[in-house]
Amino acid sequence: MKRISLLFFFILTSRLFGSGFDDTVLWIYDLPDGSSVFFAKETTKICNPGLRASFLYSNPYGIDAIDWNDLFIRKGFGRWGTFARLNSYGLKSRYNRYIYNAGVAIKLSDSISASIDALYHFEHFEGVGGFGRTEGNGKLSYYRGAIHTVVGLTGIKMEENSKSYAPGPRGWGAITYNFKNGTSFSGSVRRFESGRSRWLFSQRTPLARDFGLSIGVINRPDVIFGRLELAHSFFSLELAYYSISRLSDTVVFGFAVGE
Repeated sequence: MKRISLLFFFILTSRLFGSGFDDTVLWIYDLPDGSSVFFAKETTKICNPGLRASFLYSNPYGIDAIDWNDLFIRKGFGRWGTFARLNSYGLKSRYNRYIYNAGVAIKLSDSISASIDALYHFEHFEGVGGFGRTEGNGKLSYYRGAIHTVVGLTGIKMEENSKSYAPGPRGWGAITYNFKNGTSFSGSVRRFESGRSRWLFSQRTPLARDFGLSIGVINRPDVIFGRLELAHSFFSLELAYYSISRLSDTVVFGFAVGE
């Protein structure tokens, strides 16, 4: 009974977050703010020269039986870059979900960049089997002065006969104002196929040469988060805390290396 209850809780909380736990934890890394290039997934930073890899880990909602992992690797060549991602989310042997993702980003001009990628989403339920689906994503980024904006469309269906749960295309956008002292303010919104929207507001402040602090809020469900970043030379460490309404708090650990 305990295992069944835990599995029900696991699936329910995944659906509450739109496309799952990822929407809440990874959202901040899509913002065009002053975050470390080690973890950032924004198009212009993917193009930055060098090879970088980042890894994030968490036990969502403080439940040891649930594991969440995200590995992101990118190689930038200046005008363009490539990236790949592997994400896993599971409740021991009861339920496992894997995401395989690869794409390319390109700087169209000094102020405009874009990226496209394909994603394979696979879910496996104990006693039922596995189901997969393929999706496409796209982003367009524009930078002018202190203002940086990004718009994107995710979850574009690339196959119609998939048996896997598919929430449908989701549009989103973000805008950041970067101050000269390194502080930045960001606002972002995600629009789901159902018509529901989620908002994010955050502020990033450099505490010292190698330290940065991000704080922010997200709605539906209500989330307050803080993220501490230590970046030096070829490596970066991150510790993030998420206080989630009606759910136990979540801590995310991160490590990244690169040129």
